[in-house]
Amino acid sequence: MKFITVLLTVILSAALLSDAAIPTSAGWHVLPNTKLKAVAPPANFGGTTYNFNFASYSVTDSWSGGAFDTKRNRLLIWGGGHGDYFGNEIYSLDLNTEKMVRLTDPATPIAPLTPTIEELSPNNGTQPNGRHTYDGLCYMPNHDVMWAFGGSLSSGDGGSSSWTWIFNPTNNTWKHVVPKGANPGSNAYLGTVSAYDSSTGAIYLHQRNGFFKYVYDDAGGTYTQLTGYNSAQLNFSMTGVFDPKRKKFLVMGNGDQHIFDMNAGGGYQAFNSTGAPSLIAHQGPGLAYDPVSDRIIGWATGDTVYSLNMDTHVWTSQAYPGGPYGCSRGAYGRFDYAPALDAFVTYHTKTADGYDAPEADAFVLRTRAGAAAEIPVMKGEKSLSVSPNPFRTAATLTFSGVAPEKVSIFDCAGRQVAELKVRQGRSIFEGKNMRGQLLTAGIYTAAFRVGKTVRSVRLSLIK
Repeated sequence: MKFITVLLTVILSAALLSDAAIPTSAGWHVLPNTKLKAVAPPANFGGTTYNFNFASYSVTDSWSGGAFDTKRNRLLIWGGGHGDYFGNEIYSLDLNTEKMVRLTDPATPIAPLTPTIEELSPNNGTQPNGRHTYDGLCYMPNHDVMWAFGGSLSSGDGGSSSWTWIFNPTNNTWKHVVPKGANPGSNAYLGTVSAYDSSTGAIYLHQRNGFFKYVYDDAGGTYTQLTGYNSAQLNFSMTGVFDPKRKKFLVMGNGDQHIFDMNAGGGYQAFNSTGAPSLIAHQGPGLAYDPVSDRIIGWATGDTVYSLNMDTHVWTSQAYPGGPYGCSRGAYGRFDYAPALDAFVTYHTKTADGYDAPEADAFVLRTRAGAAAEIPVMKGEKSLSVSPNPFRTAATLTFSGVAPEKVSIFDCAGRQVAELKVRQGRSIFEGKNMRGQLLTAGIYTAAFRVGKTVRSVRLSLIK
């Protein structure tokens, strides 16, 4: 039986489906009951005398960011540092369940005011000290790990970290690694900016005194220095984003903007975009590449969202009512693109600056209407994972329950363009039509039948 071209669909994420669907209309959508403080450790946790719960607002309030885990459809949040917060636990804003979760407990005892230390008990490379993370976090989907570098450590003087840490989201553990090659920590300043390059699987970072490339492997990876120290020294509190189509690393915030062009070996270029002066002026603005519109999306606070054409260097703005408050100290990686939703997500602990401001929930931003979610999710229904998504050459659909016999691929106009066979619970979409021709970049729908019900998942093909 053929699928009808007008599908009643539900977006299947990279893991279990949520009981409550996020609205599909364009605009800001609050996720109720996602306050970080509700899951933060209690006061005096682990026999300490430290009030973790009270101070946990600084996990996001104090120059700290996050990284989006595309495999699990969640925003990883880590921060605090200096004298603002002494916990080192990691949080997850899970977009499948629409809940905030604390993934780890804080290490105890907490760091002393002096001396400034890189790691906490048991001092075996498994417990990094807390820190202002700035823009020094990246999730690497090619290895399913989160990389962390630099930051202002929890201590009296907020000294800079020079270590590299790897977080494993499979078992929620940390590992201190010593990469080969040039050491970016030897001359680092506070305020690292970084971004993951989806086209090569590398991370690009600037520690405000030099530009580096990082490639991960199980032995700890390798850093390569691309520019000399003091070359294009950056301002404090900036955010980085990588354009995989043009191979350019954009760094912006606190009144400055720069480009590092990987087509020219990472060479620095002056950049003068127009149309978003308040975004550029903000500390640590949220920046994310949108593979569907081929634009850099920027947000700092409130209703207004900006879209940058990297060819014309012009921002356009769009205001959506009900936007969240953005911390004056920056969003960094806590604003990012969620490919399984074709939407953006952000979180800040407060509705305004200050410890006494009301607690805030997370928000999802849709810059275009999503697919309809008209079919109810049935209890006990199994999940479908898609990896990678967005994808360039191939996306693998893996069914954890009873798999269908076939998967039909539709374009955004509802036309069937491909049909995939399912073997041993897996199906691979290589971005080709039924004649084996490469399809253009865009959003496609993979539809399949579960019993008498049609299900579907949105796929983002990028070039």
